[in-house]
Amino acid sequence: MRRHQGRWHVLLLIISLLVIFIPPLWGAQPCPKYGGTIRTTDLPKSLDPAFTFPPENYRLLLYETLIHVTWDLQYEPGLAVAMPEHPTPTTYIFHLRKGVKFHDGTDFNADAVKFAFDRIMKSINVVSPRAGIWNQWIKEVSVVDPYTVKIELKKVWPDFIWYISSDMYIPSPTAVQKYGKDFGIKAAVGTGPFMLEEFIPLKRAVFVRNPHYWQPGIPCVDKVIGEWIPSGTVRLLGLKKGERNHVKTFPESQLPLIENDPNIIIEEGYASTLTILTLNTTRPPFNDKRVRQAIAYAVDGKEIIKRVYRGRGAEVKSIFPPWHWAFTEEKNTDILERNLEKAKQLLADAGYGPNNPLKFTLVTGNAPAHVERSVLLQAQFKEAGIAAEVRNVPYNQMWDDMLNGRLDMAMIQWLGGPTISDYTWDLYSGKSGKNFTGYNKPNGYQNPEVEKLLDELITIEDREQARTVIRKVQTMILEDAPAVYLNYRNHREAWRKELKGHKVTKLKNRQEFRTEWIDP
Repeated sequence: MRRHQGRWHVLLLIISLLVIFIPPLWGAQPCPKYGGTIRTTDLPKSLDPAFTFPPENYRLLLYETLIHVTWDLQYEPGLAVAMPEHPTPTTYIFHLRKGVKFHDGTDFNADAVKFAFDRIMKSINVVSPRAGIWNQWIKEVSVVDPYTVKIELKKVWPDFIWYISSDMYIPSPTAVQKYGKDFGIKAAVGTGPFMLEEFIPLKRAVFVRNPHYWQPGIPCVDKVIGEWIPSGTVRLLGLKKGERNHVKTFPESQLPLIENDPNIIIEEGYASTLTILTLNTTRPPFNDKRVRQAIAYAVDGKEIIKRVYRGRGAEVKSIFPPWHWAFTEEKNTDILERNLEKAKQLLADAGYGPNNPLKFTLVTGNAPAHVERSVLLQAQFKEAGIAAEVRNVPYNQMWDDMLNGRLDMAMIQWLGGPTISDYTWDLYSGKSGKNFTGYNKPNGYQNPEVEKLLDELITIEDREQARTVIRKVQTMILEDAPAVYLNYRNHREAWRKELKGHKVTKLKNRQEFRTEWIDP
């Protein structure tokens, strides 16, 4: 173990030294042109970085993290001047940039970093679903001096750099205290390249260039305007007409509207979006394992890929997506294949049948692809003798109801990163604030062995050792079926050729726009 730790410390030291002498790529190239407006689509319910309301990209305009994640998931210094010092396996020391200002003119410093942690971990004016993961790992965040922060962990956390880079945004303490629970609605103040000018939740947001941004020469454009446009057809027709120059998501069925337009570029990211059915294990009917397994055998995610995604996705062979380093193909493929006979037998064992069909409500988003999937799932359930009612609602409403345990079943799109915990601990630990199923939570279906393995798994640094645990816990999760895996879906973006420098991010909803420019 000590030899592994020694190699780990040397590797981190080398990486840290390299990063110190390599300037951030996202600030290294000057903008060929300045001015203009990026007009895009979709909006979150709140711009408060303590929440997880999709899409993520608007928070990236306003706020920053200590370490920056590039479009292709590489790490660079952000509000820290370099990668952290790592004197012990559980200690990280960050040296912060001096002279950085929040949009309200107040100073960014070590106190602001500590405030960001305290706010989430201690639920100061906010109850964040991110609190669980941070309280699980962080022992103490302390201010060493005005521009140095020390973070001590309770135990070794291999995913720490990813979470500090993608999850812990730093807002202005002054603005948070001023606006209280209205922060993120009436004001959203960070250090990012854009400042908030206007925000009407789920309708419209206007972000303007930060003239005092610490990174010289960026952003390139004057404004980013986001509009809530539920109809994919309306989004794409507006793109064709030049009413907007970027659309970041739309259903596969509408590709013919733009795929032959010479003024529009379309690109995809592979298998970025996990589609699952979350089952509420805290109450009937899904507190019964047999019923959950019957649901898993009743559905056919491959048919959804073919008929709804038009082949633009990947079937489930692991609880990790195929691009993830932890992808470990499930040996017990039976539990990933449709089998109507098994579904009907499990339902009969649980007391359901033709004269007493299983009934529940499936809640999904109301975007076209969500509706298409729900119609297909309803038909698949019917073949198994299941009477499923479908309710299509705004995605943010579904998210709220799901987090608060008000739904029996929901179909969600899960956007994980290159970590183990995103696809394991976050979804299934009883201590996670992102566990939507009640699995291993009070009153939910319990599997203490899974809980133990999840806690062990997210501390393992050696990847082969991690895969050994993954093989065990993956099979147990799939057999317990607190969530039913459907497929992995590609994400896509479309933009007009006048928008230059745009790249499709490896993960959905992480567009930055800071180094993109308009060239009519």
